[in-house]
Amino acid sequence: DDKISLTSEKGSGEYTIVSISDVTGYRELVVNTESSNGTIANNTPVLVVMNVEASSGAQPAVAFRAVKTENQIIPSATATKITWQDVDYNDGNDFSITNNEFVAPKDGVYYFQSSIGESPEETETKATMWISVDGVRQAMSQTRLTHPFYNIYSVTTQLKLKANQKVSVYFQTDNTAFTCSKTGAANSFSGHMISSIT
Repeated sequence: DDKISLTSEKGSGEYTIVSISDVTGYRELVVNTESSNGTIANNTPVLVVMNVEASSGAQPAVAFRAVKTENQIIPSATATKITWQDVDYNDGNDFSITNNEFVAPKDGVYYFQSSIGESPEETETKATMWISVDGVRQAMSQTRLTHPFYNIYSVTTQLKLKANQKVSVYFQTDNTAFTCSKTGAANSFSGHMISSIT
């Protein structure tokens, strides 16, 4: 019979495993445990929930939120990658500040959101913001910029990615330069893995 070593307030011992099942990412073991006098209580199964990853259980966290700490000039009529200088969190270390991109650690379905804010320098213009995968536009948002008011632009998407595909954010205006401010809660790029694909 399979056995397991357990430690409790009654001491330590090796006990027979009655059954094992995987439930919501954890492994439930039913074992024969000690009775009150310290002996093995035969045929007295007791449920023990083990804090261990089951074979089909919880996955390591993959999540990030990048933010700006420097202003960035977006030239007129030029597709420009948004730069990020810091991270609030980077679980899995899959976001690269050096390259301003997220690299998928494994095949899976991912969620991304990005927003930036500021006013155009000169006049009203159309702006386009998009999320790119390996340089190819995947999700896009278009709006009108109105000077001199503060504008917030955002794009959100859910993507099925292969391992090592790269995700980044781009912005472009039609006919005026644009300053993406380092200040404001709007300036961020975040994402997380929804599920892996095997």
